Amino acid sequence: MQKTVKKAQKGFTLIELLIVIAVIAILAAIAIPNLLSSRKAANESSAISSVRTLVSAEETYRSRYGTYGDLTDLVDKKLVDGTLAAAAGKSGFTFTATADATSPASKYEITADPVTAGTTGDRSFKANETGVLQAAPNESGTAGSFTPIQ
Repeated sequence: MQKTVKKAQKGFTLIELLIVIAVIAILAAIAIPNLLSSRKAANESSAISSVRTLVSAEETYRSRYGTYGDLTDLVDKKLVDGTLAAAAGKSGFTFTATADATSPASKYEITADPVTAGTTGDRSFKANETGVLQAAPNESGTAGSFTPIQ
């Protein structure tokens, strides 16, 4: 007489696997929107910091050369990093700095616009020779009315 010994099968059942996949999907549905909003906030904070850096660079440029410079001038004189002048920008924002040396008291304007509105950031930022940083909601690629921010 032979005895047959059945081995206990090891592994997961289909139901157990489906439950695990459902739990992972629920966690992802909760985490991904929070991750994206955190990324937008980080991009906007980086843009604000970069605009403040550009304001300082403009003042340094003016104290050295007697007038404000555009973004190319600031990069050429090594007052700011070249990534700010790149077409792709930094942290999903493109930066522009324009100077008007023709007016009696020269002026400048710095802007930071999201490359992809809604994805990299929801606001545009600007500053001028007053040093006041302003923000505006950016809807479909056009900035609305700017208001000062802290």
